[in-house]
Amino acid sequence: MSHDDHWLERLDLHALRALLGKRELEHALLGRLVYVEPPRMTSDGRVFATMGDASGEGPAALGKNVMGLSRVTLFLAEREGALRGDCSRCFTPFGPCLHMAQLAVDLAASRPLRVALQTGADAARAFGAMPNHREERRLEAMVDATLESWLGPGDGAVVTRLDIAATGHGADETVGVAYGDAAARRTPSLSLAVRVYGEKRLVGARDLARLRLSPRDRNVVRYAEETSGKKTIAVRGAFASLTLEAMRQHGGVFGAGFKAPLDFRSPVVRPSLVTTATSVEGDGARSATKLRARWVADGGLSIGFGDALFFPGPYPFIWTREGALYRVARDVDVDVASRLEGAPELVIPHGRLANVGGQLLRSLRSAGVSLPASDTFGLPHVERPRVILRLSGEPLDFQGELIAVYAHGEVPLFGPAVTRAAAPRDEQAEADARALAERVGLVAPADGEDTLDPKAAVVGAAGEQAVQFWQKGLLELRACEEPRVETALSERLARVRLGSAIQSRVHVALEGNWLGTRLEFTAHDVPVELADIQRALQRKHRYVPLDDGTLAKITESVEALVEEAREVMGAKSEARLAAHQLGRVERWLEENDGRMDASVEGLRQRLRSLRIAEPDLPQSLTGTLRPYQERGLAWLQFLKALGAGGILADDMGLGKTITTLALLAQWKEAEGHAPSLVVAPTSVASNWLHEIKRFAPSLRAHLLHGPRSSRTAERISGHDVVVTTYGVLRRDVEWLSAIRFRALVLDEAQQVKNADAATRRAAARIDADVRLALSGTPVENRLRELWSIASLVNPGMLGSVKSFERRYERPVATDVTSPRAQELKGLMRPFLLRRTKSDVLPELPPKTEMNRFVTLTKENRRLYDALALTLRDSVRRAFEDKGEVGTLTVFTALLRLRQMACDPRLVDPSKPAAMSAKREAFLELVHELAREGRRALVFSQFVELLTLWRRDLDLAGIRYEYLDGRTRKRDVPIERFQNGDATLFLISLKAGVPASTSQPPTR
Repeated sequence: MSHDDHWLERLDLHALRALLGKRELEHALLGRLVYVEPPRMTSDGRVFATMGDASGEGPAALGKNVMGLSRVTLFLAEREGALRGDCSRCFTPFGPCLHMAQLAVDLAASRPLRVALQTGADAARAFGAMPNHREERRLEAMVDATLESWLGPGDGAVVTRLDIAATGHGADETVGVAYGDAAARRTPSLSLAVRVYGEKRLVGARDLARLRLSPRDRNVVRYAEETSGKKTIAVRGAFASLTLEAMRQHGGVFGAGFKAPLDFRSPVVRPSLVTTATSVEGDGARSATKLRARWVADGGLSIGFGDALFFPGPYPFIWTREGALYRVARDVDVDVASRLEGAPELVIPHGRLANVGGQLLRSLRSAGVSLPASDTFGLPHVERPRVILRLSGEPLDFQGELIAVYAHGEVPLFGPAVTRAAAPRDEQAEADARALAERVGLVAPADGEDTLDPKAAVVGAAGEQAVQFWQKGLLELRACEEPRVETALSERLARVRLGSAIQSRVHVALEGNWLGTRLEFTAHDVPVELADIQRALQRKHRYVPLDDGTLAKITESVEALVEEAREVMGAKSEARLAAHQLGRVERWLEENDGRMDASVEGLRQRLRSLRIAEPDLPQSLTGTLRPYQERGLAWLQFLKALGAGGILADDMGLGKTITTLALLAQWKEAEGHAPSLVVAPTSVASNWLHEIKRFAPSLRAHLLHGPRSSRTAERISGHDVVVTTYGVLRRDVEWLSAIRFRALVLDEAQQVKNADAATRRAAARIDADVRLALSGTPVENRLRELWSIASLVNPGMLGSVKSFERRYERPVATDVTSPRAQELKGLMRPFLLRRTKSDVLPELPPKTEMNRFVTLTKENRRLYDALALTLRDSVRRAFEDKGEVGTLTVFTALLRLRQMACDPRLVDPSKPAAMSAKREAFLELVHELAREGRRALVFSQFVELLTLWRRDLDLAGIRYEYLDGRTRKRDVPIERFQNGDATLFLISLKAGVPASTSQPPTR
């Protein structure tokens, strides 16, 4: 056998789909079997392999477990077109087992392996890549399956065009023959002959499912079923109705034999009962009346029920003996029409004519059947009523009644049966009037809500439906000639007209440090009350009724202004707003007609340009502020003068603490004693006391902690600065919120970034003249965190969280350069000050940065690579089991690799310390620092790593201080390091980043 003729050459993934089946192929692609040795070719052309389950053991270990191995042979039976072979562990008379299927998949996935097996070359290299090839083919199969579900069967680039011929059937006969059997007519069907355009061979339903068709063709054959003859396909029941409508819209479907297109005609037909005189045979001929059901349409068209086949369903049609197709009127009850088709004639003896006629007139008129006049049945002439619609109420919530006025009295057309008169009524005219009322938007009560009062208001409209009635419905009602409905409107409703949109104006004036803001609304120079607009919006109405009858439209801009104003002004149209609301008010002025006085314009220019005076430096400050810190103090004093809060977001280490203390010290010098509250994480609370003692000794400070009984208002009143923790704030918020503070300072303010957290809610309850937030990272994950902090220091500045999300968070998340992003930046600019180290670099002492790269030792690298392979396999298994990999799974794998790079003992405590290359580099650097008499802070994310290295430092006799999240009296090691001679301060990142300010500034 030549190389090209070998069965392995014809084995690929597409061939396997046919040989194994889609489901079995998917199972094989997910298989976890491994090979003890490379597959080999036997002398008779079969492939032999020894396989085992992947239980974490290597091939060598598997080889020893003889009971767990499967010896598999595989070949392709050409004549049968099937894979055949044997498996030592499975019974395979009905096809390949999982072991054989996976061997076939691996052979199909690796062409180098197939070539090596055919040529007798060494297959070891190709064998080693087999798991990767299997994974690649599995991903290819996933892509192919998804594409097939998206694109449908067949070639995605080719749309097959069809020729379709249709024939209508009763039971077994085609249209034009089977008309005598009523049962047959109640089960109509269609026969479709379908062929590909340009071909003569007919296509069956199964073949159609594999073709990609145009939407027009697909709609016609969508409900087709196979028939026994397989030359045509059938559409039965209500699906025939849907298919006929699809054919009508298609416009290119043929009749029987593909000779001519189907003849869809435009008139719409409905059933009609036609009377003729006849006689009834018996003891003697007696006169009678014959009623015959026919299909009729405008223009004199009349077709006997016996001359057309009726297809009931969502789109009813009739198909005549001559081959014409007509749509049936949509108001025709198809069940009634089917019953008429089953018995299209009725002979009525003369004595029963009036009785039968009355029943027919009462029952069939509402079913869309055209009936003879009442006098045809010997019934008295029915008076045609005068129909009146009476309405009263409010323009956007009115009620009324629709009545038919006869000579014998009034009859409510929407009401209970007890109000119906016994005298003859024109029920068709009444039904037409009811239909017209419903069409123009007047709603009758639901079933069970009728009232016994014949004068009760039982029709009406409200809200947008009422607007539609005044806009269109009333005009249609008055323009309709048949049925004719008179209108009788109350004086209030008679004046209703649709007017122009509501206009808004905003007036702003400076009143001290407050923005006096007034909103005005008008429509056609007629004042509109804010309360009326708010009430309309609350009821989901888009119009406001005015006193003169005008319906004034609420535009989107007016709605936005009213909804936003409600957040800061409540239900009032005039209010005094805090200065930090200037950005919001300025936007109102831009989006609405408005006026701003000169003083407000001056404030706006100051905020835009941040023209801030030189700071008033405190005399009692013992430290020296750097120039950028002086500018920060000036900014804080500017906010204080406005009565506004702010976010000081300087980088860590730029002196946010000393800048804040300078503000509090100068405030005390200018205005005397009053307490301020500083809230900080536990790790830095004591550091505030140290910094106050060091830089602002004139401020009397107190640390609020310990048992609840020791925390009293008396202790607070005698101090200038009260320092507490976020935990104490949460627990003691009830009595802390009763104290008036000069300033509330939130250190590490990312602690209140969650708007729904108890800590943030507690901070919002503190009563303070000015609120300040200190945070180098006011936004860590979501822009909503900025809302939480900014709305805490300046309540209401950014609106509600929902409006902030809609106006800013979503647009900015999509495009950080969007106009909304620039608007938010301008809004926050006066109240958020952020400087990075690079911004103030010339004002800082010189800093040297060095990166020391560490090369892993050979043993360290071996452990790292082994762990990487294990974790990669774990992540892949998670993906295969769940179809996706969670972020937590990936992050956990990366964390373990980082730990291995730092020190293998973090992953496996049994490993020797000497395996860690990073530990050796650390100790070398520490000894160098100790020799030079230098000191350093050492940060690590891993507390366990610091614990391991502490042992090394103890053995080396190197002095150090230590701080992690479990350290209780944190100020003790900080003070010892500041005043002692320890070379190192070991700090865990989570607990120690705030404590890094403890390092002496000169070190």
